[in-house]
Amino acid sequence: MPITEMQRTSLANQLIETIGEESTDTLMQSLIFEGRDQLATKADILATKADIKATKADIAEVKAELKTDIAGLQTQMAELRADLFEQFFKLTRYLTFLIVGSMATTWATMIPLILAT
Repeated sequence: MPITEMQRTSLANQLIETIGEESTDTLMQSLIFEGRDQLATKADILATKADIKATKADIAEVKAELKTDIAGLQTQMAELRADLFEQFFKLTRYLTFLIVGSMATTWATMIPLILAT
């Protein structure tokens, strides 16, 4: 059962009266402090170290998967870019022929009118 700070202070005051202030300070600093039962053991540290290694391995695996996914996305983007360029080229060619054809039709209908005047 852990002691309270008030109990610890009361004990220190009684010890000062009995053995003096310097000796009481030395004794109180060497006494087991609260939370002693919560200190990590070597086994705890080794288990934590193993957990950290496992976590690092998991992170490395996820990192490798992400790199693969990113490379796949870059490939898809390149394919889409090429497809977009091809479609843009086809559309530009179509519009060019449409404009030229429209101009030719307009001139073809206007030439007889110009010649008639």
